[in-house]
Amino acid sequence: MTFRAVAARVAVAVSLGWFLAQTVLPPRGGPVPGLPRTFDPDLGFLLWPWQWAQDPRLLPILAMAVVGALLARRSAWLAVMAGVPVLVEAWQFLVPAVGEVAALRDVAHAWIGLATGALVALTGWALGRLVAHAVRPVWPNARSTAVTTGSAHRSRIVLAAGVTAIVLLGVSVAWPRADGGAVAAAPPVGAQGALQGADFHGSEHPDAVAREWLAAGDLPGEGTAYEDMARVALWDLHLLTRDPLPPAGPAAQWDYYWPRDGAFVAVALVRTGHTGDAVEILRRQADLYLDPLYGFDARYLLDGGRVVRDPRGAQVDGCGWVLWAIHETAQDTALPDEVAGLRDRCADQLLRATGGGTHLAAPSPDYWERATFERLLGANAPLLLGLRSAAADYRASGSVERADSLLEAADTFTAELGQEFGPTFSRSTRGGGLDAATAMLMPPFAAEPLPGVREAWEGYQAGALRPGGGLAPGTDWRQDGVSWTPEVALVAYTAAADGQEGIATDWLDWLETHRAPWGSLPEKVGPDGTPGGPAPLGWTSSLVVLTLSELGL
Repeated sequence: MTFRAVAARVAVAVSLGWFLAQTVLPPRGGPVPGLPRTFDPDLGFLLWPWQWAQDPRLLPILAMAVVGALLARRSAWLAVMAGVPVLVEAWQFLVPAVGEVAALRDVAHAWIGLATGALVALTGWALGRLVAHAVRPVWPNARSTAVTTGSAHRSRIVLAAGVTAIVLLGVSVAWPRADGGAVAAAPPVGAQGALQGADFHGSEHPDAVAREWLAAGDLPGEGTAYEDMARVALWDLHLLTRDPLPPAGPAAQWDYYWPRDGAFVAVALVRTGHTGDAVEILRRQADLYLDPLYGFDARYLLDGGRVVRDPRGAQVDGCGWVLWAIHETAQDTALPDEVAGLRDRCADQLLRATGGGTHLAAPSPDYWERATFERLLGANAPLLLGLRSAAADYRASGSVERADSLLEAADTFTAELGQEFGPTFSRSTRGGGLDAATAMLMPPFAAEPLPGVREAWEGYQAGALRPGGGLAPGTDWRQDGVSWTPEVALVAYTAAADGQEGIATDWLDWLETHRAPWGSLPEKVGPDGTPGGPAPLGWTSSLVVLTLSELGL
């Protein structure tokens, strides 16, 4: 056996071994107990080779691509390798303690990787054969001429097929595709963009139905300088929840449901006496597609369908926020079976994503919604909140064993967050400056902040300050001078919960003075104080209501 053959076999063994290590072994903390057997048959959102960079969690595909390339001319062995992903998924189903999920999509992705590697290798082989044929001796003997001619003919066929496929892939990458950025409702005005939502209210004052709804609940901030801001914010939440899944705001690019935003809307409704509306949001949330390993999609259509135009993939923080919303709602009313089932599925998803609390979740976008290969604080901090919220709910319902396992995972994950992000608590484990995710480890989300969190939270406010007086999403955010109101309101809410009333009211004052002309809270504020983006933004409106409620005003 030649050295080349031995090297190829070793490379196949190493690649296959790495693939298996990533897919069949339990997390480093050991098996994750208490998980049910789960099979996900969904085949939506398959990522083709030119899209692999959108999701770093597909890294094991590269191992299958290497195997496909090395076995490209061994069809029998390729067929055997195609069976490996099927066996892997069967193992993941039969042994849920490995913390994985049997998914048809994973089989498809592994096959795509295997086929891609084989295609690229065969194309290279065919090209090499044609080059060799082109430079062969001018006067070969007749027999070698016939053999070479036949071989060259086969090489041309393989090369033509391979080049055609690769060209099609390239065209698919380069061809302009519609995405969310192409659906602007109005041309941008200043760095903060155009202000949208002037017709959202439909009238200058709430109609009879809205007035009755407002009167049926509580109004935080009543009798204070913030009363009008609070009343309009609640009116906006009422209008946004006319359908059970509230959009982020009244504009084309925001006309979707974000689980993160929806969780805050639900909690704000509970705190103001509109628990029935909160339950309906959670009931509809239970109908949305939930990846058992990666969590909710970034956003959904308002009818509950998945977004296929400019999909942003799964964002692992979703279940953390949803479990918090479920917990807050459960303090006020009995939950329907659908919502209780959603709690079960979300709790299982967090246990899988964190290996029972023993490691950070796989790289996932956070509220910045940017593809990343890094592990982010904003993606992981809400998972701790979700684990603790679910543990409290199960204990209250008498499921002590389930509660204990979740609480143990939460305690372990707390230490993991401190080790990986502390003591600076930067945006990612590699740095990246401070961002608003520091607030996600402050009260009320964490009763006792980890050492260094308060300092990071204060440092974020100092470093992210913008000319308009508000905050950017992070200290390393682009220097365009734009302030973002959700981050400002998130800091105000956590300041109120931490007993720092002065900081909370300072930020509330800023929000009050930068509302849209019709009274709603906008998404952004420009360097000169001009509001921009959709107004209202449901996330900001919810946070303002929650802040006033937390302050007891």
